Amino acid sequence: MSINTKKLSVQNEKLQQLVSKLENLYPEMVSIRRHLHQYPEISHQEVETPNYIAEYYRALGLEVRTGVGGRGVVAKFNADHA
Repeated sequence: MSINTKKLSVQNEKLQQLVSKLENLYPEMVSIRRHLHQYPEISHQEVETPNYIAEYYRALGLEVRTGVGGRGVVAKFNADHA
């Protein structure tokens, strides 16, 4: 097996791991989308949406900043959350 073949094999394995993680997250992402659509807010007047997102990320153990640019939410990911 050449170096390039080994490299492709490792990349393919990592891609498969990523796809598997995303497939496992899919039901949760659908649930979040449904929640946000069930409780719509007027653009630039959102209050509950950023709170919901911030709490979701905090529950994952991430460092969260709110009020970014007004109503934005920033969650800090690191290698521990990969």
